[in-house]
Amino acid sequence: MNATVHSVMAARGVAGLRSGAFLSACIVHCQTIYNEGQDRWAAWNIGGITPSEAFANFYFGREGPSVLVDPQPYPANPSCPVFT
Repeated sequence: MNATVHSVMAARGVAGLRSGAFLSACIVHCQTIYNEGQDRWAAWNIGGITPSEAFANFYFGREGPSVLVDPQPYPANPSCPVFT
């Protein structure tokens, strides 16, 4: 799956289209809302980049990364909440 996403995003970049993605290895479905007592929009991260930073980079055309695909296997992102 990660290889497929990377190839699609790379093709868009070659075509001159801006891309944005934040694909974390997390079990939670609502990743951009206040969830489980914490603002996940500002707490979750991939390589230290939060969803809000990635979105701002994409939306405002900033220099930082706007396409982030978690290298961790599902569901192993350490910034995600643990459900029991």
